[in-house]
Amino acid sequence: MANDRVRGFLATDQTLQDYAVIIESLKANYSAYNSPVIVVGMGYAGALAIWFRLKYPEITIGALASSTPLMYYGNSTPGDGYCSIVSKDFQDYDSQCYESIRKSRKLYDDIASQPNGLAHLSHIFNTCRPLQSADEITYLLAQVYSFRAQYDNPNHMALYSICRFINKEGGSIQGFVSTLYDALDADEGCFDNTLLEVNSPFEPPSNLTMAWAWQRCTELIFPIGCTETTMLPSKPFDMTQFTASCQKRFGIVPQPNTPISFFKARNIVESLTGFGGNIIFSNGLRDPFCSGGILENLSKTIVAVTSDEGSYTWDMNTIDEEHDPKWLKEKREEELKIFRHWINHFHHISNGFKLSRCTFIVYFLEVLFFVFMYIS
Repeated sequence: MANDRVRGFLATDQTLQDYAVIIESLKANYSAYNSPVIVVGMGYAGALAIWFRLKYPEITIGALASSTPLMYYGNSTPGDGYCSIVSKDFQDYDSQCYESIRKSRKLYDDIASQPNGLAHLSHIFNTCRPLQSADEITYLLAQVYSFRAQYDNPNHMALYSICRFINKEGGSIQGFVSTLYDALDADEGCFDNTLLEVNSPFEPPSNLTMAWAWQRCTELIFPIGCTETTMLPSKPFDMTQFTASCQKRFGIVPQPNTPISFFKARNIVESLTGFGGNIIFSNGLRDPFCSGGILENLSKTIVAVTSDEGSYTWDMNTIDEEHDPKWLKEKREEELKIFRHWINHFHHISNGFKLSRCTFIVYFLEVLFFVFMYIS
């Protein structure tokens, strides 16, 4: 990734071309030339699935994007949406815990403002290196809250894992220390005060791999920030600062509309409705990224499947027939029903051709590998 020529291949358009070659080769290897293909992805991979459906409608009959914040492309959604939903998740789950978190920054600032305060704060949290600012703890915990809210399960175990410590200690600083140790699996040793990898406003550039940093600067420009109206610390997205960091690291100026420009459209909705059909957007409304998701039907064939109880990629998690709640089973069946409609329509319009008795469900990942299954 240190080579400019190699980085040039790490682009959405190149990825879509590669997938087209792989899918066509896979169909040839299975002698399944007339079998329908449905592409599926989560998060960024969901965006790849959508772009693939738009660019190669002759290869795939439909696409499903789970928890894909497509409206962040082109700056089409409120910048504080992510943080607002993290806050709402905690407030809805446990208002006492929410209030303790909202007020916690003052705890760290008060200690840090005293003589040798930062050293004392470092001792309290047992960091492996001295803190340079109380904000390091504030942002580290904000990252933990964001991570837990984004990846919570239907039983709210992720939020419980935080609030049980905070409530037990009555909102004192010890509850937040216990929260960090539990979240970072620090046990009794010190922990490195770096942040978890989740695309929130508190993700430091040092946490990003070279590949993700490159894509964040070229195509995945999500203007996510926090305002003072949430329980998280205020940290607005700063495009000027972001541009400067991209220029310093890669010598490039970010172009927020790059994915939209594939289809010569003015915005995301126009690119979808003008060029696409047979697309499902699935979003859990407890997922912070749903703030940038497609939450309403755009046409009869571009539909939204949402769930009030769902979190990030809620419908793509491993099926557990015994413990999955009723609403989750019903929403998955709703998606499968749409799949069946696409497949039946494909077979109807392909009448007269020799058809294979399988359908390929191609599962896009965030790197250029995928798994697939075929349904007889």
